[in-house]
Amino acid sequence: MTGLATPEGSLYNEETVEKPKSSARIYDKLYVRHWNKYIIPQRSVIWYSKLVKSDGKYSLAAPVHNALKGTDFECPFDDETSDGASAFDISTTGILFTSSKRSENPYLTRSNIYFVPLTTFVEEEAPKPLRIDTGELSGYTANPRFSPCGKKAALLATPDIGSSETYLLLVPDLATSLHAMDVSKTTGFSWEVFPSSFEWSSDGKCIYMTADECARVKLFSLSLSFLVSDEEATLKPLTQNGAVSSYYSLGESEKLLVSSTSLVDNSTYSIIDCTEPENQIVISSWSKNGLRLGLDPTQISEMWFEGAGDYCVQAWVVKPSYFDENKTYPLALLIHGGPQDGWREAWSTRWNPAVWAEQGYVVVMPNVTGSTGFGLDFSKGT
Repeated sequence: MTGLATPEGSLYNEETVEKPKSSARIYDKLYVRHWNKYIIPQRSVIWYSKLVKSDGKYSLAAPVHNALKGTDFECPFDDETSDGASAFDISTTGILFTSSKRSENPYLTRSNIYFVPLTTFVEEEAPKPLRIDTGELSGYTANPRFSPCGKKAALLATPDIGSSETYLLLVPDLATSLHAMDVSKTTGFSWEVFPSSFEWSSDGKCIYMTADECARVKLFSLSLSFLVSDEEATLKPLTQNGAVSSYYSLGESEKLLVSSTSLVDNSTYSIIDCTEPENQIVISSWSKNGLRLGLDPTQISEMWFEGAGDYCVQAWVVKPSYFDENKTYPLALLIHGGPQDGWREAWSTRWNPAVWAEQGYVVVMPNVTGSTGFGLDFSKGT
């Protein structure tokens, strides 16, 4: 679990600590505030222990111990790039976590993945965290994940700070080497699909990942058979449309429970057989069984047009539900931020074009140069 630790490394309990007589804060160095929160002396760290069951009841076999005691690490780091749960992982072999040192420049998003080997999870002193070597990829690292057996690991890494491309790295055996290999570079193949998330299959023989491609967030599978053979590693698309938000392996089978959205539906749940992904079974959605609780699909279309150079630009078009092709409407041209970001076939409560469309506009959302999902050159504007 995660929780605050005092500067000395002990568990911090806000309810029992002596309350200050004043609300004033004194800072003798920067970093003072991150977004809407002031930096406090306490750090968020990972705590570990072991649960034991006796007479149908669970209890802790030992007091919780600070896995990061004696270090400057913080996990999960309180920033917009981490949701907490994806910042660390546990297995029978120890703990993986991502962190940057608080003593380093806090304005940089550089981070590293560390491995804390544990065998009993009741050790009073955790071993010193061991850094996973990511080679030339020295930017942001994220999503550390153990394989189901706990002997392998995988993570995401960027080449440098500010890069839009994210690469999948593998550590084939944590016991022998902490060097993470870049899958695409090591195997000699290349793709212009950059993963944003991934999970291991239940048998550890495959990795599922999501990535932007042509204004969709698609789900792919990557067989790991190339680790033990000369077989070429290839990405297999499991979805074609919409935006996949989460996915879960259904036991030992090659089936996944997939949650996704689109520009017309904010919640779709499907079962996908990885051997026959085209036979996707929709369990629930706004539009299932004629409910039509979402937007009408006829309101959404896409177009491609010639850009300033030798390339084409994709754009989404959203029309009012009462659109009449014999009438004219004002145009709302929406430009996304980033600039290395994109308009995707995904539902949003923050940037929803339907809000504009229902006010009587025809909305056009172009994925201009700098957008992701259309190749590295396009996102870099080269």
